[in-house]
Amino acid sequence: MRTLLLLLMPVILLWSCKKDDTIPANEDVTQGSRWGIIIGSTPEQVYQQLQTLQSPLRVKSVYRIPRTQYEKIADFKSDPTLYNRFLIHGVDSAGVVSIDYEQSITKIMWSGPDGTYSLDKWPANTDTYLTVGDSATVIQSKMSKIFEKWPYHARYEIATGRKPLSAGFDVEMKKWNLWQFTASALVTSETFGVYVISLYFSSNKLSRINIQYMEDPAVIK
Repeated sequence: MRTLLLLLMPVILLWSCKKDDTIPANEDVTQGSRWGIIIGSTPEQVYQQLQTLQSPLRVKSVYRIPRTQYEKIADFKSDPTLYNRFLIHGVDSAGVVSIDYEQSITKIMWSGPDGTYSLDKWPANTDTYLTVGDSATVIQSKMSKIFEKWPYHARYEIATGRKPLSAGFDVEMKKWNLWQFTASALVTSETFGVYVISLYFSSNKLSRINIQYMEDPAVIK
């Protein structure tokens, strides 16, 4: 019985925060707190609060809305080791290179008009390049060298992927005015409750929590 109650805790926690039976539902919180996320907290405090929610709310990452793309490598201040993906967009092309990594680069993908396929390294025609197996610690220095040279200088934009909560706080997040994350739990044997939570910051303080709730059929495999 104790085990069953522990398994149901995420469901109870999420469901108890729903105010009425209207679905989809939308709620704004501008005072107090919700799920331990406290209005008036600094970005770093909010990040720490979210890290404690990873288990009950199944929250693993947050992302910035809208995603910022940096045209100049000098403007890209984030430490790549605090993330597990970044994207490189061609300014004058429709192609996107995505690079996934943890301790080292695990996958490099190209997506463009000619299709989507994996790469062993990127770029293919320079002395300095990123390759599968590279340590995450060398990503920043290699990107700086790549983007200082033609034809990559000022012709590609860089953006980070979602921010994994398992890694430390990125001080660049202090510049993010809107964070977003999703949470879900099994409400009944046939229904999943899904939350989309948006965190709004003003003057470096959390000013509003917007909660959108919807339900989807549970797919049992």
